[in-house]
Amino acid sequence: MLTVRGPFDRGATMRSVATGLRHGVLLRRRRALRLAALGFVLAALAGCSTSGQPTGSSQPPATQRHPSTPLPTPTPPVADPMPKNCEGAYSPALFAALQATRAPLNDVSMVDVTFSDIPRLDASIRAGRPLVCTWGTAGPGAIVTAVSRITEQRAAAAHTAMQESGFACTATAEAVTCVGQNEEEDGIPVGESHYLRGTIGLSTRWITAPVDGYTEGMVAALWP
Repeated sequence: MLTVRGPFDRGATMRSVATGLRHGVLLRRRRALRLAALGFVLAALAGCSTSGQPTGSSQPPATQRHPSTPLPTPTPPVADPMPKNCEGAYSPALFAALQATRAPLNDVSMVDVTFSDIPRLDASIRAGRPLVCTWGTAGPGAIVTAVSRITEQRAAAAHTAMQESGFACTATAEAVTCVGQNEEEDGIPVGESHYLRGTIGLSTRWITAPVDGYTEGMVAALWP
């Protein structure tokens, strides 16, 4: 049976078609927006992974990292054995004994003294601007000591000068010790003892008799 729809039914059909078309357009637009948003998120994530900022997964393994170079350990300075005053040049026991038996220390009568009977050695000691420690007064019983800085060349020259003058010299791994004695015209014995070690020289000249353990007490104080 053939049914003929009226104008009213035809209009409804057209409206239904138009509505379907609009709905389809909206769906396609929503899908396009979703795809665009997803593409933006993926691009942003890719940019973060290659931005140069290290991430937990991009750090090199521990075996590939360069270890930090340790700072060098400071070397402690070498102590300077040069004493600042006469008290510091002697061991406490020797200084007390000298005060008791050979005082005074640095008497005014001992201002102009001789450090060695060898002229060139005496001049060399003076050139070192030594710390001078004298005991007693000018004349018998006096002791004159000079503590001076020396160079290797000056020490070698002093050693040669004393050997040429007949001093008895003994060399060890640490120092050179030279001792000499003579007599003045009036028969008073005069002697010298020189101890050369490193950059320090101990030169002692005595009249009449030396003090037992004198140089040894100085060595114990300066090189403990």
